[in-house]
Parts: sequence; structure tokens; C-alpha cells
Amino acid sequence: MLRSLRILSRSAPRARLPAWSAAVALGATVVLSPVAPPAAHAARALPPVGRLSAPVSTPVASPGASSDARTVAHPKAPKPKGVTKTLVVQLYWNGFPAADDSAALRSRILTGPAAWYHTVSHGRYGITGSVTRPIKVSPMACGESSRLKLRYERVGIKAAKRAGYGPRHYGRVVVALPCPIPKHSGFGQMPGKMIVLYEYRQPHITPPTAPAGTTLTTSTVSSSWWIFQDFTATWPDGYSDTVTGGGRFMAVDLTPIHEMGHNLGLDHAHLLQCRKHGVTTSFAGHCTSVEYGDDYDAMGSRFAPGSFSAPRLKKLHWLPGKVKHVHKRATVTLAPLEGASGTQAITVKGRNGRVYWIEYRTRTGVDAALDPAQTGVLIHYTKPHTAQTWLVDALPASGRAQNVDAHVVGLDDRDQAQLLPGHSLTTPEGITFTTVAQSGGAAIVRVSHHKHHKHRGHHKHQHHRL
Repeated sequence: MLRSLRILSRSAPRARLPAWSAAVALGATVVLSPVAPPAAHAARALPPVGRLSAPVSTPVASPGASSDARTVAHPKAPKPKGVTKTLVVQLYWNGFPAADDSAALRSRILTGPAAWYHTVSHGRYGITGSVTRPIKVSPMACGESSRLKLRYERVGIKAAKRAGYGPRHYGRVVVALPCPIPKHSGFGQMPGKMIVLYEYRQPHITPPTAPAGTTLTTSTVSSSWWIFQDFTATWPDGYSDTVTGGGRFMAVDLTPIHEMGHNLGLDHAHLLQCRKHGVTTSFAGHCTSVEYGDDYDAMGSRFAPGSFSAPRLKKLHWLPGKVKHVHKRATVTLAPLEGASGTQAITVKGRNGRVYWIEYRTRTGVDAALDPAQTGVLIHYTKPHTAQTWLVDALPASGRAQNVDAHVVGLDDRDQAQLLPGHSLTTPEGITFTTVAQSGGAAIVRVSHHKHHKHRGHHKHQHHRL
């Protein structure tokens, strides 16, 4: 499941320009009225999925919360190599019209994810398929219970057959519902071939407001995966305010990408975040496993469809470079994870079957939308008998960028977790990772192991133990 997108806008220095964004044509000049935004717009949380980011924070799943990943005992999962033929089944019923037209659904569920997976897999995996016409079915309740999930799947399969399609001839079936987006925006079998996606409609965004006569101009920066818009307001007295990253339009919808990851056997990407006296630390104080907390991985609750982390790419056989296994100590030069060669990951065994993975993330490939303040060396770890991963928060709060005037604005505690150059992190086992240096094309990481190290941090976890 993908949760809501995070804030990507910042209030202007004089606080005259609220953090609202609107789709404005490149080079357009807009005369704004002094009307304040309705309270209803200011208070409501916008849908968790879409091409336009919304000014809401990312919620974290609570213990016992329903999951978007339905584990299948004896699945027929898509293979991570070759092409998965996908059938998208549009359903609607009285009072709930179809969410999108076929062309929009094809772009959202097939074309966009196909380009993303082709890039991340370095051409090893592809997606093709068909989109049905809207098919009317008997009214159904909208919800997320296990019973309803199974019903949506059964109704979708029957409707596709009735419309002349053979679902069994497809490696994946996506049921597109007209239900308003609930807590989760979709769910998928893990592993398996079924996905259910809830309705997505472009949210209504209230444009910025300012005194009469004030003009608003936009500048747009495009990439393969993103369209950024920066807003500049010029006041009658000649003063200008700029909101950087005021609009972020996703060229690719993360939800289908995330749920397809479940089909391939990938579980959620978590964050191990430790705090001591209210301050973020690394392996000290009280540590918590934050579900969906890895904001660098498409299987977490990301604002952007970035690459899968190194252990996931290795599992899928999509890592083109080498993995360096370090047993005692070594100094390794890491190539970018989204590159095509070189040593792209370091692994070090911890205790109880835990394995640490070190990778270097740069603005390459689908990671091109990372803010410069987010790039760097990341530390993940895996545990046996689970498809989940954990990102270790290696950047104490005191080392975070306070004001980042770049594409991503308002980075919070979970947006930055990298091990900065000149900094070290020591695990409870006494394994020390140090980023010696880094540049755009490589990072030098030193690994050392202290056998008699005694870690003094107290680790308290939710659903997780070191």
C-alpha cells in the first residue's frame, strides 16, 4: 500500500504566500484576488495517490493496521524477468461511475509503471497488457476488510470473463474500483497476480491567494519522472516571494508500482529510527521500527517512485554490478545504485541472521528526483524469513539540512537518513561503517569490526527486535 504524499512546498519568507499549489501553464501570469482559501480546503487531507503532491504529512501504520499486502500460500507470481502481461479491469456501479477513461488508466497502470520497471531492472523486466471498457457490476460496499478484498478480486475476474477476456491468460490482473480512496490506496497479493486499486481523481487544489494586483508566475522543470513548478509572487510594492517546489506532478503513479512490487514478492520498506532525549540518534536511546518509513524505496511510503534498495534489486536479479561481501574489514569504492556497473553494494553479516547492506544513492535513473541533500550512502539491513527491509537512520538531527533551496523543500526527519562523509555509525555488534568520501560518481566506505564492542544503547522496537 502507498500512503499519502508529503509536503513539498514551503511558506514564503514574509508568510504572504500559503503553501498551496495549482496547475499553471509555463510562463503564465495570474492575477490573484484577496480571497482567503475556504476552511474546508485548508482542513481536509487530500487523496494519498496521484500525480500532484498534496500538503499533507505521511501517516505511519499503527500496530494492527490492515495491510495492503495479502500473503498467498501457493502463489503464481510474475517472474522478475521477461514481460508480465497485465489485464486492467474497470468496474463501476450505480452511484459510483468509472474513475478514469481507458487511456488514463493505461497510462497510470501500464505505460508509466512499464517505463519505471524497465529502467530499474535495466531492461530485464517489462509490462504489457490491456484495459477493459468500464464494466457495470452489482453495487458493493467500499472498504478494506479481507472479505471485501477477496470479493473485489472475484467480482473483477467474473466481470472480465463476461466481457470476453480470459484472466487466466494474463500474468497479472488489476481491478480498478470506483470507491473513494480509503486508508489504503490499493493492495496486492504477495507474491501473486492480483491487485486492487481504489479510485483516483485529481484533487481540487486552491490556488495561492494574495492582495489584489499581485501577480503569480511559474517556472517548470521537467524530467523523465517529474514535473516541478516553482511559484513567484510579485507584490504591488515590488517585493517578490518564491516558493520552490510549490507543485510536484508525478509523471508516474507510485501506487501501481508499489503493489506490483508485492506481486513480485517484495514486502514493505521500514525505517529504524532511534531517539535519545527527543533527538534523532543512530543505534542509541529508544529505537522504533517505522512501518513504510523508508522514503528512499518504492516499497516504503515515499513521495517519489525511487529505486528499490540494494537487497531488493539483488533478490530480483536486477543489480547489474557487483556485491562486495566484507567479513572483517575493508575499504570499498561504491558505484551509484542506479548505475550499470561497478561495486553497487556492500554486505556484512550481523547477528541472528541479520545482514547489513550499504549502497550509494545519487540523482541517477529513477532517483533523479532526489534532492541533493538526500543523496549519499545508505545503510539497510534484512532479516531471515521475511521480505521486509529496514533503513537505518544514520543522520542525527543536528546534521540535517535546515533549509534546502532545491527541488524538494521542507525535508523532515525521515527524508534524510544517509551516512555523511566523515561520519561513522557503529552497530550493536560492533561493526563500524564510515563514509570516507563521496562524489557524484562514487563513494568510499570503510568497514571495520570490533569483536569486543559493547553497545550501550537501549533498543525498544515495535514489531521488531535487533
